[in-house]
Amino acid sequence: MPTVARLNATPVKSTGLGHPDRIVLEPRGALGNREFVFIQDDGERLSGISKAPLMGIRSRYDPGVDRLTLRLPDGRVIEGDAQPTGPVLEVTFYGGVVHPVRVLAPELSDAAAGLVARPVRLARLVDPTDHTIGEPVSILSGDSVRAVADRAGLDGIDARRFRMLIEIEGTEPFEEESWPGMTLGIGETELLVTRPVSRCVMTTMHPDTGAQDLTTLDLLAQHKGRSADGKLNLGVYANVVRSGTVRVGDRVLVRSSSPEPGIAF
Repeated sequence: MPTVARLNATPVKSTGLGHPDRIVLEPRGALGNREFVFIQDDGERLSGISKAPLMGIRSRYDPGVDRLTLRLPDGRVIEGDAQPTGPVLEVTFYGGVVHPVRVLAPELSDAAAGLVARPVRLARLVDPTDHTIGEPVSILSGDSVRAVADRAGLDGIDARRFRMLIEIEGTEPFEEESWPGMTLGIGETELLVTRPVSRCVMTTMHPDTGAQDLTTLDLLAQHKGRSADGKLNLGVYANVVRSGTVRVGDRVLVRSSSPEPGIAF
């Protein structure tokens, strides 16, 4: 039976991933995950390889004192008040989803100065229930990642480069891509799997440094193949049917039945 092998989360979108032993899932995603985001000086989001240098930043948020800490690649640590001070901006994220954000204090915004080749500001989502940007839950089997690596003759591929919220073990390779329409019981939660995840250029970047060091998309095309609609998929998205806590080691119960009547998404 599949189990949860690793959880990946970060309070600041696109920065280095942390690996908590548990997360709390609500309909909009993991509580506190990607609540902050670097945006361009003109209010537009960073996209594609422009975000790569942010992967070297490690972020930590303490809700008890509402403080955000950023550890930079050179070892410097910048800490500041996580309460926004700037005006509300409307930012369009991946998939055309628009989120209102407010800019944080300059010392935090300036943390990426010299890392990103353009002026950026650090902002926080205005709605405290908007814990995530885009799809709420993503799931990937380590068995699928190893299958690609084995077929390509590689010692391994670091699954962190796919930046999935929940990594699982104990499936057949690519089994999770047969789950859309099924429900998953994981820990206290129930999830409805919606669709495969189409991979992008971000997977070619080292998860710690952002350096483009692996032709991941070519490997997927050659050793897994494209979907019927021409996409390079690996892993799946899911919606939260029942909120609760997911812990490393929790079993993943795959059910073919639909969610119970009356449960809201």
